[in-house]
Amino acid sequence: MSTMTSEAVSEMEPSGKAGETQPGRSVAAPAGQAVANAKTARAPATGTGTGTSSRTPGSLTLTVGRHVEENTRFRSADLSEECEQTSSAMQGTLMLSQQVGVTVQTNDRAGPLPGGVQVVQSEQAMLQGLRAMHERCIEELPARIDAWASRDDGTYRRLLPRGDVLSGFEHMLGHQYQCGVCSGRGEVRCRNCSGEGEVQCVPCHGKGRISCTICYGTSKRDCSRCSGRGNYSESYIRDVWDSGAKTYVTRTDWRTVQCMACSGGKVQCTYCQHDGRNQCSSCAGRGVCNCGTCGATGTVDCQHCAATGCRHCLGQLSCEIASHDQLTLQHSDEEAKELARAHIDVKSLPDYGRRGRTTHRRHDERAVSSAYPVSVEVTRAQIAVGKASFSVHAFGKQQKVFDFKNIVGHLLAKDLHELQSCVQSTSLSVDARELLLERATAFLESEINMKIAEGVLASKNFEEAVADVRSHYKNLVDDRYVAQASTVLEKVLGKLFGGRMFKPGVYWVGLLTLGTCAATLTQWPGGWYGAVACVLGAGPVWGLLEWRARQCVEQDFFDFTIGARMKSLIDKSGLAWRLRGTAFVIACAFAASAFWGTQYLASRYKAHFGGPEDIVAKREARRDTAEKRFTWRIWPDR
Repeated sequence: MSTMTSEAVSEMEPSGKAGETQPGRSVAAPAGQAVANAKTARAPATGTGTGTSSRTPGSLTLTVGRHVEENTRFRSADLSEECEQTSSAMQGTLMLSQQVGVTVQTNDRAGPLPGGVQVVQSEQAMLQGLRAMHERCIEELPARIDAWASRDDGTYRRLLPRGDVLSGFEHMLGHQYQCGVCSGRGEVRCRNCSGEGEVQCVPCHGKGRISCTICYGTSKRDCSRCSGRGNYSESYIRDVWDSGAKTYVTRTDWRTVQCMACSGGKVQCTYCQHDGRNQCSSCAGRGVCNCGTCGATGTVDCQHCAATGCRHCLGQLSCEIASHDQLTLQHSDEEAKELARAHIDVKSLPDYGRRGRTTHRRHDERAVSSAYPVSVEVTRAQIAVGKASFSVHAFGKQQKVFDFKNIVGHLLAKDLHELQSCVQSTSLSVDARELLLERATAFLESEINMKIAEGVLASKNFEEAVADVRSHYKNLVDDRYVAQASTVLEKVLGKLFGGRMFKPGVYWVGLLTLGTCAATLTQWPGGWYGAVACVLGAGPVWGLLEWRARQCVEQDFFDFTIGARMKSLIDKSGLAWRLRGTAFVIACAFAASAFWGTQYLASRYKAHFGGPEDIVAKREARRDTAEKRFTWRIWPDR
């Protein structure tokens, strides 16, 4: 056992700007301008009393405030420090353990030995040579590990390369031997023809003759004159006495005559010479055909040796190095330790602080462990938002924050509560939309709320989308706030879009009902097809109403950008499709009711007053009675 140390102290320079610690977001220019205007025009929703504080905020508080300003309508001045931020060093040690394994690998392959292989006489000699190489490699392995450790160049998580372990033992040993299947010939007897080169003919089953295709083996075929009936019809001319014309007339009649060219409709088959069988064309009457597998040679290539007649066995040493990382952190703040373990990758640990002296220690001839000490800078700030207090930790010189403790969610809680109360008390009437639009506009002035709506409402899996938004913003808002904000925004969309569609929808259903009644009364195009035609024809009208409602929703918002983004959410959230489904069900129900109701009323009217024919007949009868009365009054004698 030996211990190796090497001086590998390197101070990591910042790899990015401070702005790179911000959570990912995408804000359009008009929306950002609207948010900036809102920040100057609106007073903060929470009174923190920071205007009277004389303490200069620390860098971590400014970082948190920058995230608040960029994602909400609030300012960094709405945050205050309860005490000065503190900085401390978290001592961490990454223990990288590596286990070296050297094994012997052998492969048996077809064909001759490739070039660059040390040839041995037998397989036993090859195995003995490989075992000797393995023993020498294991004996030299401790010295090779020590040499690798002494060449430490300060690289973090430096892995032991396989080339250092197998240096000088890369060559392969090989043994070539004759193929036992083909005995070195490279070919074997064909199994299809048993080495004969010919196989039995399938069409004639080896007999050389097949049934005649004309007479089907009966040696007789149908007579071509009578078509196999044995008789045929012929015409003849005869004179018949016409009693009307008192003379003979010539007529043509048909009679059945027995066929003299055949016997019972059959004649001898000349294609097979009255035998019923012909020579097989596949084998030319031989009964056997050439084997298609071997090409009539009787042999095929040996698959065991790839038609080379020999095989070879290769052997060489193989190295596998298994590595394992174990991170140990020491700090008085348990919360900081948990955040570091959860969010800091061991591969990027030096980016957050200074590295110390690297120590290599070999436990046995095959195992070595490397200790990489790192001092991580931890900054802690106690930030007050109103009456609430939050402890925020940042890591490294760039002060990367992994958990913002739902600060933004706490700031926006009042806006969320006001919008929820407004949604619950707002009806679908047009007059009640003004208050809802004002509350929704104030809520959406915070860019993070719009991002929540676009991320959650357009997703199919609600729970996964909520977790993704919370993780993306590094817990600026928690899952509860994301779920409540997305739910209330979906209701706002439903109120605004549904309110614009309510009155036109009522008129649409009324016109559909009247059209169905008219089609049923006029019997166009017949039966229930009129009701179906009315429902299908109402579809484009509904689409036009939807388009107009979208335009109105976009124009209702004071900020054009917010209106355009809310308009796009109508389709992404599935609200339009749900409304279409509801409208289709209502349209079918009203059309069916109008169809059956009109038919019922028409039948009752016909039963009471009669049908159209009865009404016309009664009208004609009344007209005749009136004419008769008029005639009797003028000419009573008639």
